[in-house]
Amino acid sequence: EYRGLMIDLARDWHPFKYLISYIDACWFYKLSTLHLHFTDDQSYTLPSRLYPKLSTPGRHYSFEEIEKLCAYAKARGIRLMPEIDVPGHMTSFASAYPELFGNRGIICQHEESVGALAALFKEVCELFQDSERIHIGGDEAVLKNWLDCPECMKYARSLGIDTETAGGEEICNELYVNFINKMAETVLEMGRRPVVWEGFPKEMNRKVSRRID
Repeated sequence: EYRGLMIDLARDWHPFKYLISYIDACWFYKLSTLHLHFTDDQSYTLPSRLYPKLSTPGRHYSFEEIEKLCAYAKARGIRLMPEIDVPGHMTSFASAYPELFGNRGIICQHEESVGALAALFKEVCELFQDSERIHIGGDEAVLKNWLDCPECMKYARSLGIDTETAGGEEICNELYVNFINKMAETVLEMGRRPVVWEGFPKEMNRKVSRRID
C-alpha cells in the first residue's frame, strides 16, 4: 500500500518545477506516496496564513503552487504526505516568533505554543485536503533544553509531571510524549493519519498513541 519517495525541500531548496517532476517520477515507477519534508532548521518552505513570518523569504512555495501540486498529484493517483518537523528543527519558529515558540533549539512547551502548533497542523491538513497521512516530525530534538525553560517546567507541572523529584530525562520524555500525542490527536481530529519519526526512547513506546482512526 505504501511505496514512498521522500524529498527534503528545507535543507536543499527545490524550485516548484522539480516538485512536479517528482510526481511524474512517482507515477512512472509506481510509487504511491511522495513524502515532502517541508521544514527544517535551514528553511520553512510552506506558506501560512496563521503564521506568515514562518515562511523563509525566497525559499517557500505559494498557496497557488501548493494547490497546483495537490491537483497534479491527485490527477496521477499520487498521495502527498506533507511534513512539519517539530519540536526540534525549529530555527524558523525561533526566528519568526520567539515570544511564542522560544529560542532554545526546541519548541518551548506551554498552552499557547502547543495550541499554535495544533492550529498550524490543521492549516496543513486544509492545504493538503487529499492527503491521508500528515507527518508531524518528532526526530532529533534536544529534549534536555526543556529543563532550562521555566515555562516548560510550569507546563509540565500542569500535566501532572513531577518536576521536583523525577530525573531530568524522565521529565523530558514525558513532555516529549505529551507533545507527540497532542499533535497526533490534532491530525486525527482532522480525519487524517498522523506519522512520526520514532525518535522517542523505547521505554516511552507504550505511552505514544497508536491510534490511526
